[in-house]
Amino acid sequence: MGKIVTMWSNSKKCGKTLLLYNLSNIVAEYLPDIRILVLCVNMNHGNLLNLFGYSKEELALEDIVNYNISEDNEELDYLKILARKNNLYLLGSQNTTVNYANRNIEIYEKVIDDFKNIFDLVLVDASSGKNIPLTNMIISKSDAVINVITQDIELLQSGEFVNNNDLAYVINFYRDIYPKTNEIANMYSIKNIYKLPSCNLLQELKNKDRLETYSQYESEYYLTVERLSFFIMETFKLKPVKEAVFQRHEREKRKSRKNALKSIFKFKKQKHSDSQSEESENEEITKTEAEGDSAND
Repeated sequence: MGKIVTMWSNSKKCGKTLLLYNLSNIVAEYLPDIRILVLCVNMNHGNLLNLFGYSKEELALEDIVNYNISEDNEELDYLKILARKNNLYLLGSQNTTVNYANRNIEIYEKVIDDFKNIFDLVLVDASSGKNIPLTNMIISKSDAVINVITQDIELLQSGEFVNNNDLAYVINFYRDIYPKTNEIANMYSIKNIYKLPSCNLLQELKNKDRLETYSQYESEYYLTVERLSFFIMETFKLKPVKEAVFQRHEREKRKSRKNALKSIFKFKKQKHSDSQSEESENEEITKTEAEGDSAND
């Protein structure tokens, strides 16, 4: 039986869909021999499939729910009918209303159980908030939740955002402001927190419809999502292929070298700046002394 990992947030516009897109691609690269379902249950607001280059004309979760309402229909072969990118199977949610979801929640539940039996890993992009029965059902069936939060203390305090099955927390758009990682961890007694900085390059590539090239760039955002991906794989004892692990280690080494060079450059720049400042100060002292001597004469 497969595992369900749900990306969820208590606040909207937190970047969880773009995060799941990158995480899905990384996990698929490291686990090429397993079947992974990327499922968007963001109601009719989801754009996860668009990021993968698929249109809304593809089969939707609601099509499957409608098919399953009739008990006389044969079982669907999901491995044949779903959109696919290598070992990633893709399924979105379209034209859904809260009333429709509530009315057919048991069918949704059956379909999710079917997915868990067929796929080795199900990665879900769920609607934000806790007042949606479909989201609550998905969370209750998840083996783990990746909880995406922001450093907005008002949003953090506005309601309960911690779930019993939270595996990790991602602070998206992280900045060096209050509340920082340790402060959030202490206030809400949570652990396994990942700081995900803003990434202008990621947004630019998304705007240019070139997201598939993002993995070529070793940004702090990408490397952080990669570390989160490894944490998920280690948690569920999913062993990545050796070649991919080697490539990851090489990326980490290159990143360490870059950081070391940046530190050296920063130190030299500061030293040069201090030297110039000292020379300027000495010149000022000499000039002042010369003016004093001239006045005494």
